[in-house]
Amino acid sequence: PDTTWDRFYLLRGGENVSTAQISPEELFCHDFPVFHAAFNQQAQQQRFGQLIDTILSPEGHAELNRQFIAATKQKYSTVKFVDAPSQSRLNAVFEPLLPEGKLSPAHYQHILSAYNLADASPQEQAKTLFCLSTAFARYSSSAIFGTEHDSPTILRGYAEALMQKAWELSPAIFPSSERFTDWSNRFHGLHNTFTCTSVVAGDMQRHARQHFPGVLSS
Repeated sequence: PDTTWDRFYLLRGGENVSTAQISPEELFCHDFPVFHAAFNQQAQQQRFGQLIDTILSPEGHAELNRQFIAATKQKYSTVKFVDAPSQSRLNAVFEPLLPEGKLSPAHYQHILSAYNLADASPQEQAKTLFCLSTAFARYSSSAIFGTEHDSPTILRGYAEALMQKAWELSPAIFPSSERFTDWSNRFHGLHNTFTCTSVVAGDMQRHARQHFPGVLSS
């Protein structure tokens, strides 16, 4: 007969433990590590999906929502947002989240809520913001919504705002103040810096993978 593997049961002393008493994160990390990577990947997709739904509500921005979610599963995207109408659509969504180029307090709280970080330490919050900055830098790169010669300006700005907030919360998670400044300049194209966001995203991803891989994968 066909077997469906869509649930599990935890027994203690021969008694079934209620799911309300189980922390999947703790369970898979300590008791069943063989499932931890798959659990982390699913949890990451769910949390990131919640954030995208907050930014691009499925009701008001169904097509953009679908395109952003689909891009998380693609190495390269044929969808590009570099023409004026496309950038206008993105600006209408992201500009209200970035008064004066910084994350609005309300949007910052939405991010903490999506990632269950309201009670986390500033350093843990910073690590997640750093990794989100990496993700949006990649969105703006030629691999996803940008091209070799152009990229969605507002996505670069959003990625930089996430990184700025991470720096504000915990400079210690960055390789150095010089590297932070260099990445910031590259996002904005300041001081004749090479502005390819694929390079910035790659640099940031390598740093996160080396210093807080658990956050990058979750």
